Amino acid sequence: MKRVFERQIYLILIPLVLQDSKMKFSIGDRVEVQGYEDGLQRSYFSGTIIESRHGNDDYLVEYDNLLENENSSKKLKERVNPFFVRPEPPLMQDDFYKVHEWVDAYENDGWWFGTISRIKGSDYYVYFLMHEVEKAYKLRDLRVHHEWKDDIGCWVPCKVYNEKKKTAEKCKVSSSPGASSSKARPKNR
Repeated sequence: MKRVFERQIYLILIPLVLQDSKMKFSIGDRVEVQGYEDGLQRSYFSGTIIESRHGNDDYLVEYDNLLENENSSKKLKERVNPFFVRPEPPLMQDDFYKVHEWVDAYENDGWWFGTISRIKGSDYYVYFLMHEVEKAYKLRDLRVHHEWKDDIGCWVPCKVYNEKKKTAEKCKVSSSPGASSSKARPKNR
Protein backbone atom coordinates (compact mmCIF):
# COMPACT_ATOMS: atom_id res chain seq x y z
CA MET A 1 0.00 0.00 0.00
CA LYS A 2 1.39 3.35 -1.00
CA ARG A 3 1.01 6.14 1.51
CA VAL A 4 1.78 9.78 0.77
CA PHE A 5 3.16 12.03 3.48
CA GLU A 6 3.50 15.78 3.45
CA ARG A 7 6.76 16.36 1.61
CA GLN A 8 7.56 19.70 3.22
CA ILE A 9 7.92 17.97 6.60
CA TYR A 10 9.81 14.89 5.53
CA LEU A 11 12.28 16.47 3.12
CA ILE A 12 14.00 17.94 6.16
CA LEU A 13 14.79 14.42 7.33
CA ILE A 14 17.33 13.61 4.64
CA PRO A 15 20.74 15.07 5.46
CA LEU A 16 23.31 15.41 2.72
CA VAL A 17 25.92 12.72 3.02
CA LEU A 18 28.46 14.00 0.54
CA GLN A 19 30.97 15.80 2.68
CA ASP A 20 34.74 15.82 2.87
CA SER A 21 35.33 12.68 4.89
CA LYS A 22 38.02 12.94 7.55
CA MET A 23 37.61 9.30 8.46
CA LYS A 24 40.42 7.09 7.22
CA PHE A 25 40.02 3.35 7.07
CA SER A 26 42.54 0.53 7.17
CA ILE A 27 42.54 -2.89 5.58
CA GLY A 28 40.23 -5.14 7.58
CA ASP A 29 37.99 -2.33 8.87
CA ARG A 30 34.26 -3.06 8.92
CA VAL A 31 32.29 -0.42 7.02
CA GLU A 32 29.00 0.38 5.40
CA VAL A 33 28.83 1.78 1.88
CA GLN A 34 26.00 4.11 1.03
CA GLY A 35 24.14 3.25 -2.15
CA TYR A 36 24.59 6.07 -4.64
CA GLU A 37 23.08 4.72 -7.86
CA ASP A 38 19.47 5.36 -8.84
CA GLY A 39 17.15 3.35 -6.62
CA LEU A 40 19.79 2.78 -3.93
CA GLN A 41 19.78 6.19 -2.23
CA ARG A 42 19.66 6.05 1.57
CA SER A 43 20.66 2.38 1.63
CA TYR A 44 23.74 0.96 3.33
CA PHE A 45 25.60 -2.26 2.57
CA SER A 46 28.04 -3.90 5.00
CA GLY A 47 31.51 -4.95 3.98
CA THR A 48 35.21 -4.96 4.76
CA ILE A 49 38.00 -2.75 3.44
CA ILE A 50 40.39 -5.06 1.58
CA GLU A 51 42.56 -2.42 -0.13
CA SER A 52 43.29 1.29 0.11
CA ARG A 53 45.18 3.20 -2.54
CA HIS A 54 46.50 6.68 -3.29
CA GLY A 55 46.40 7.86 0.31
CA ASN A 56 42.81 6.71 0.81
CA ASP A 57 41.51 8.28 -2.42
CA ASP A 58 39.39 5.19 -2.80
CA TYR A 59 38.84 1.85 -1.12
CA LEU A 60 38.29 -1.65 -2.37
CA VAL A 61 35.38 -3.06 -0.37
CA GLU A 62 34.28 -6.68 -0.25
CA TYR A 63 30.58 -6.77 0.56
CA ASP A 64 29.18 -9.26 3.06
CA ASN A 65 25.97 -10.10 1.23
CA LEU A 66 26.25 -8.74 -2.32
CA LEU A 67 27.39 -11.14 -5.03
CA GLU A 68 29.19 -10.43 -8.32
CA ASN A 69 26.06 -11.48 -10.21
CA GLU A 70 22.97 -13.57 -9.59
CA ASN A 71 24.65 -16.74 -10.92
CA SER A 72 27.78 -16.34 -8.80
CA SER A 73 28.65 -17.28 -5.25
CA LYS A 74 31.61 -14.86 -5.21
CA LYS A 75 31.23 -11.80 -3.01
CA LEU A 76 31.14 -8.48 -4.86
CA LYS A 77 34.29 -6.35 -4.60
CA GLU A 78 33.98 -2.71 -5.60
CA ARG A 79 36.15 0.41 -5.65
CA VAL A 80 34.36 3.05 -3.62
CA ASN A 81 34.84 6.79 -3.19
CA PRO A 82 35.47 7.67 0.50
CA PHE A 83 32.43 9.99 0.43
CA PHE A 84 30.21 6.90 0.41
CA VAL A 85 32.03 4.95 3.14
CA ARG A 86 31.25 5.16 6.83
CA PRO A 87 32.16 2.98 9.80
CA GLU A 88 29.72 0.20 10.57
CA PRO A 89 27.28 1.60 13.15
CA PRO A 90 26.63 -0.06 16.47
CA LEU A 91 23.73 -2.45 16.17
CA MET A 92 20.97 -1.06 18.36
CA GLN A 93 17.62 -2.75 18.22
CA ASP A 94 14.74 -1.60 20.39
CA ASP A 95 12.07 -3.76 21.97
CA PHE A 96 9.52 -1.57 20.21
CA TYR A 97 9.35 1.53 18.01
CA LYS A 98 6.90 4.41 17.85
CA VAL A 99 5.28 6.12 14.89
CA HIS A 100 7.61 8.75 13.36
CA GLU A 101 10.79 7.10 14.66
CA TRP A 102 13.65 6.85 12.21
CA VAL A 103 14.82 3.32 11.51
CA ASP A 104 16.87 1.27 9.10
CA ALA A 105 15.01 -1.74 7.69
CA TYR A 106 16.92 -4.79 6.45
CA GLU A 107 15.98 -5.82 2.93
CA ASN A 108 17.71 -6.79 -0.30
CA ASP A 109 21.01 -7.45 1.51
CA GLY A 110 21.26 -3.95 2.98
CA TRP A 111 19.83 -1.46 5.43
CA TRP A 112 17.34 1.12 4.10
CA PHE A 113 16.53 4.39 5.88
CA GLY A 114 12.87 5.08 6.60
CA THR A 115 10.32 6.30 9.12
CA ILE A 116 7.83 4.22 11.11
CA SER A 117 4.51 5.29 9.60
CA ARG A 118 2.15 3.02 11.53
CA ILE A 119 2.05 -0.10 13.66
CA LYS A 120 -0.45 -2.92 13.23
CA GLY A 121 -0.10 -5.89 15.55
CA SER A 122 3.52 -7.07 15.35
CA ASP A 123 4.09 -5.35 11.99
CA TYR A 124 5.92 -2.05 11.78
CA TYR A 125 5.16 -0.15 8.60
CA VAL A 126 8.15 1.81 7.32
CA TYR A 127 7.76 4.64 4.84
CA PHE A 128 10.69 5.19 2.46
CA LEU A 129 10.56 8.77 1.21
CA MET A 130 13.12 8.28 -1.56
CA HIS A 131 10.98 5.55 -3.08
CA GLU A 132 7.55 6.76 -1.91
CA VAL A 133 6.59 3.33 -0.67
CA GLU A 134 5.46 1.86 2.63
CA LYS A 135 6.26 -1.70 3.66
CA ALA A 136 5.66 -3.92 6.72
CA TYR A 137 8.58 -5.33 8.76
CA LYS A 138 9.00 -7.44 11.84
CA LEU A 139 10.93 -6.05 14.79
CA ARG A 140 13.95 -8.29 14.05
CA ASP A 141 14.44 -6.56 10.68
CA LEU A 142 14.72 -3.05 12.12
CA ARG A 143 17.51 -1.13 13.81
CA VAL A 144 17.80 2.34 15.29
CA HIS A 145 18.92 4.77 12.58
CA HIS A 146 22.32 6.41 13.20
CA GLU A 147 24.06 9.29 11.47
CA TRP A 148 27.85 9.35 11.40
CA LYS A 149 29.16 12.77 12.45
CA ASP A 150 32.53 12.97 10.74
CA ASP A 151 33.39 16.32 12.32
CA ILE A 152 33.26 14.88 15.85
CA GLY A 153 34.06 11.28 14.97
CA CYS A 154 31.09 9.50 16.50
CA TRP A 155 27.66 8.02 15.87
CA VAL A 156 24.47 9.86 16.79
CA PRO A 157 21.36 7.70 17.02
CA CYS A 158 18.43 9.65 15.58
CA LYS A 159 15.14 8.31 16.83
CA VAL A 160 12.22 10.68 16.72
CA TYR A 161 11.39 13.54 14.44
CA ASN A 162 10.05 16.50 16.44
CA GLU A 163 7.57 18.32 14.19
CA LYS A 164 7.41 21.40 16.44
CA LYS A 165 11.18 21.95 16.47
CA LYS A 166 11.71 20.59 12.94
CA THR A 167 14.71 18.63 14.21
CA ALA A 168 15.65 15.11 15.13
CA GLU A 169 15.74 14.49 18.82
CA LYS A 170 18.98 12.71 19.46
CA CYS A 171 19.73 10.11 22.04
CA LYS A 172 23.10 10.10 23.75
CA VAL A 173 26.11 10.19 21.47
CA SER A 174 27.13 6.66 20.64
CA SER A 175 30.57 5.17 20.74
CA SER A 176 33.10 5.69 17.98
CA PRO A 177 33.81 3.21 15.19
CA GLY A 178 34.76 -0.27 16.17
CA ALA A 179 32.00 -0.44 18.76
CA SER A 180 29.71 -2.12 16.31
CA SER A 181 29.09 -5.77 16.34
CA SER A 182 30.09 -7.36 13.09
CA LYS A 183 26.51 -8.35 12.41
CA ALA A 184 25.72 -7.59 8.80
CA ARG A 185 22.17 -8.78 8.98
CA PRO A 186 19.69 -9.68 11.65
CA LYS A 187 19.67 -13.23 12.98
CA ASN A 188 16.67 -15.56 12.91
CA ARG A 189 15.57 -14.57 9.44
